[in-house]
Amino acid sequence: MKLKTVVSHFSFFTLIFFLSFPTNLLGQENKEFIFFNNADFTSGKEKLPHKLKSYDKHKSYKCKKCKEAVSANISAEEKDGKIILSSNQGMKMKKVFRCRRDGVVIEYVTYDPYHCSNPSYSTYKSRYNETGSLNGAITRPVYRKDIIRVVKAEKKQWKIKKKGRIDRMINDPYGYEEDDLKKLKKEKFNFNFYKLALEYMPNFGTNQVKPNILIVHKKRIHYPCYKPETCGDDQVEVHVDFIKKDLKGEYEIVTPKDYREFTFLNYYRRGKTQIDSAVFNGIRDSVQNWNIDKIDINSFSSIEGFDTINERYHNERAQNVRTALKEFYKTEPELKVKSRENWKVFRSQLKQDSEYKSWFKLSKEQIKDKLTEEQHLVYWNDKLDEQRYSKIKITASFEEKDTLAFVLRKLNEPNELTKEQLLNFHNYLKQNHPVKFLAVVYPHEDRYEDFLYDQLDYRIRNLNPGVYRELYYLANGMYEYSKTFNNDILFLNWETFVINHGDRVGLRKSFRKPVIERIDKLIKASAYKKDAMKLKVAYYLSYIPNMNAGTQYQEMMDGLNFISDYYYYYNDSIFYNRERVTDIIDFFVQYRTDIAVMFLEKYFDEMDQFDPYLLTQYLKLTFNHPKHFNDRTYVKTLLDAKQKLTAVEWCDMFIGKCNINFQIFDDEELRQLYCETCGPSHHVGQFNK
Repeated sequence: MKLKTVVSHFSFFTLIFFLSFPTNLLGQENKEFIFFNNADFTSGKEKLPHKLKSYDKHKSYKCKKCKEAVSANISAEEKDGKIILSSNQGMKMKKVFRCRRDGVVIEYVTYDPYHCSNPSYSTYKSRYNETGSLNGAITRPVYRKDIIRVVKAEKKQWKIKKKGRIDRMINDPYGYEEDDLKKLKKEKFNFNFYKLALEYMPNFGTNQVKPNILIVHKKRIHYPCYKPETCGDDQVEVHVDFIKKDLKGEYEIVTPKDYREFTFLNYYRRGKTQIDSAVFNGIRDSVQNWNIDKIDINSFSSIEGFDTINERYHNERAQNVRTALKEFYKTEPELKVKSRENWKVFRSQLKQDSEYKSWFKLSKEQIKDKLTEEQHLVYWNDKLDEQRYSKIKITASFEEKDTLAFVLRKLNEPNELTKEQLLNFHNYLKQNHPVKFLAVVYPHEDRYEDFLYDQLDYRIRNLNPGVYRELYYLANGMYEYSKTFNNDILFLNWETFVINHGDRVGLRKSFRKPVIERIDKLIKASAYKKDAMKLKVAYYLSYIPNMNAGTQYQEMMDGLNFISDYYYYYNDSIFYNRERVTDIIDFFVQYRTDIAVMFLEKYFDEMDQFDPYLLTQYLKLTFNHPKHFNDRTYVKTLLDAKQKLTAVEWCDMFIGKCNINFQIFDDEELRQLYCETCGPSHHVGQFNK
């Protein structure tokens, strides 16, 4: 049977940041609370605290402002001992409460009047039996001036942040798009979240306390919002499955004699001929374990000065390099040594200098004479330093004995390998050395698509905490390769990698913003629409729990709506998996209870089966007060559920964590059933836990 529902939805969003506010708005504990009791009544006239006027339900039902205020999703909660009033439609609250004395009051009601053994249930003067305006203790009213004050403070902060964003864009070393800058400058302030700390929460002597939000117009109490007590587990994980493919192939590792070239540059200061220690250490570290077969040495002096002195300098430089290299070879290699003045570099420098282009017509002797003049020598001094160096080229061979070292080295030079050789090396590492396998970075060319894909797939299947640093570079390399959209499938899987494991390799903050833009491009391409949509769902499922509900409100709403549409319309197979539909419902309970209800109703229709947990979730999420709506449909649903649920399952919905608001017992028939079933035995001793 399809359940008919009337949904009363109140926001569960709370602002992550706290506004600073004057201390006079924070009362001392219990100072601002006014407790309602029979003594507050005089003959025929009700006396209310804070000069409030009596509740009139008939005017309240006709009031358009009240309906608009409820749609602003006003909520109240306790945080760090304080009562917090919040709304996810701050600007709407400002517009709804147009008059000076329009606002809200938070009313806290304890379970005591509703206790089955409490004789004052029918006689206690209160709103439920229409003998009073209040059901419990109330806070100081929050009027329009308080709302405007918070909005102004938030607008000031928004302007400061906007100016900072504009400055960062203008000063970006990589440049910026003019359209992006214009768009940023045109942004207007839209205050989504309103938040104000009211009072310190008093100690009622019981944890069975419920808040009501009383909307006030011109000091008169109008609409009472009965807040439901629905909640879900924090950051429920909902997984999105991706199609994997395996890289197949046989491998055979052959280790022939291998050759490699090393090139080093050693620069000299004026008059110096010794090889630099850093260059010497670099040569030593590079050629160790290699056999040096050939050495080419080219040493240069700068062009200024006497030929005989320059000849001595560049010859000594070449000889010193030759002597230093003797330490690194056992047998005499093939050796080529050249030394000379560096006229080649001088001519290239001359081409780049417009003031000295006329020197091209001069002979070498004339140029040397010019450089003896102080004004020219000072100008050319730094450029002459660039001419004094030795270029050392070493060709070495290695008879490979360590297969792992050989494979890693060859994979660092993949352009010299055939695809079959690459496949052999790739599979050898994957099977025998998985950590090294994950650390290999392939070049960004089409021929390496399968290797990158397989490497990423292995990473997702086999998480290894010891390879995060290597994976960071792997992911960056894959991004550089895939971001051009030359390979869309690889791009999808790189994004999957970032979404699933971005926190662990430090990628989340760096790449989050462009992700949706890139995925949306793929969604428009029909060939990849389904995969890209799944990826977008995975992105939102991963990031929404970490979003700032204040500054990223619209992005959160877009994400929740996209996830909902995807599962509801494009991939409704989720409804045939009880575990997965439970996960997605629990996920939405934290943010959008209306969407969670929609999924529950479709699950009941599609599966046509009874599930106690999902039924109790549905009843909690669809709570509404019968006197609030003047409709007992919800109460009748609860009465029908009693026939399907056990006594424990039914009773636990009303008392305890994440329960239905106990003020539903304003309905006499439901309260009698509860007292008969739950009051005498099931909940004895639980009321004051």
